[in-house]
Amino acid sequence: MRFIWTNTFEATDETKKLCLDMEYLLRKKISRFLISNWDELMDDFDKLVFDIDMVTKEITISDDSPIGLKNIILQDFYREFNPNGPGPKPIGKLL
Repeated sequence: MRFIWTNTFEATDETKKLCLDMEYLLRKKISRFLISNWDELMDDFDKLVFDIDMVTKEITISDDSPIGLKNIILQDFYREFNPNGPGPKPIGKLL
């Protein structure tokens, strides 16, 4: 799986460390979720791409993800990471 950071702040050492720490935590949490629901698709997980918006603090499944795989996990992903309805969940609540 891959993460694309959008609307990031100035690329300082502090910002890079923050992004790295967040990616580590998100990768663990998302991996656990995916494996527990679709372990038969595990070989395809490396094809998933997530967009992380640092301004709005939202994570979404990127359009760069394969459409078939995206369609399989889309509703459950947003239900798991945003129980208040469809759409992205603020990053702060993911961590």
